[in-house]
Amino acid sequence: MTKKESLLKILVCIMCVWCVAFSVIFPKTASEAAFRALRLCAQRVVPSLFLFMAASKILLACGGARILSFLTAGLPERAFNLSKSGTAAVILGLLCGYPTGAVVISQALSRGEMTQSEAQSVLPFATAASPAFLAGTVGGALFSSPRYGYVLIFSQAASSFILLLLTRKKRSESEFLQKSGKKEEPFLPLLADAVKEAGVCALYVCSFITFFCVFCTAILYFLPIGKTLNALVNGFFEISCGFAALAELECTLFEKYFLAGAILGFSGVSVFMQSASFVCESGISMKKYTLGKCVQAVLCGAICFAAGVFSEKGAVDIAFAFFGTQAPKILLGADIALVSVLILALCAAFIALGAKILRFFSKK
Repeated sequence: MTKKESLLKILVCIMCVWCVAFSVIFPKTASEAAFRALRLCAQRVVPSLFLFMAASKILLACGGARILSFLTAGLPERAFNLSKSGTAAVILGLLCGYPTGAVVISQALSRGEMTQSEAQSVLPFATAASPAFLAGTVGGALFSSPRYGYVLIFSQAASSFILLLLTRKKRSESEFLQKSGKKEEPFLPLLADAVKEAGVCALYVCSFITFFCVFCTAILYFLPIGKTLNALVNGFFEISCGFAALAELECTLFEKYFLAGAILGFSGVSVFMQSASFVCESGISMKKYTLGKCVQAVLCGAICFAAGVFSEKGAVDIAFAFFGTQAPKILLGADIALVSVLILALCAAFIALGAKILRFFSKK
């Protein structure tokens, strides 16, 4: 065991002892935090997650990777240099939410349908929040603005696709051979196992959310920090708590969009633990996962801020205000076109910068 691992274990033990002591000294506060987390799980997480996880498991067991590849005409495979299972992980991860991407990758690895190197490069960007959570829970329930949720959905998808493009050279087409030697199982046992495993996964997710909500409450209870920093700390540990804390602020545009995008891109320690519980046995390095999510946090925050500012104030109004004039009303319909051009320019700049960084490290 290395010194870093020993230090990490000691730190985790100290934090766990503190959480237990906090629950004993302040039982009402701890129980209220746990109740809020469990209510969130019962009202939002389980209804949107369970069916998606069961359906994705059944779909993959029945050859869903080939079906998704056919429906998308193989475009993700050619654009991002993915296998069919990699395409399924990205699509289902973005549509179904945490931790479906990690579950799909784990299942594909166990079936021999994905190599470890491909799984390593895809995992950070296939681990995403579901559109239902972002539009319904975050946009509709917390911020009372479904449009806000749509901005988050766009920012998350755009950042994932850009980073998949930047890492496409790490995935070799020669590795994408389907080498599974498992026999096909009868359908009824597959259906029963999928429902059972989905229930276990949903229980895992609820356990992580509850633990980290109580943990954040115990850590922040005595710290005299501002509301913005409080939202960031909550988001660092658990994304749902971070968005809930951010919604209580009188946010500036920077806080409302960039910080929300950064929280969404990083996804939190809770999601890290959820993903690790499924893929660590396959030898996936969570250090590279963490690095990928940190890069996505910055990129997702930048895209979210750009899209959010233009959706709030109007792209044409901002462009004319730069020159000290007011935009004619007849030009306001050009907002969408100008926003699209500016966001594409931002994405191209990130792609060019990322390519230079990758070339620099490859030379080293």
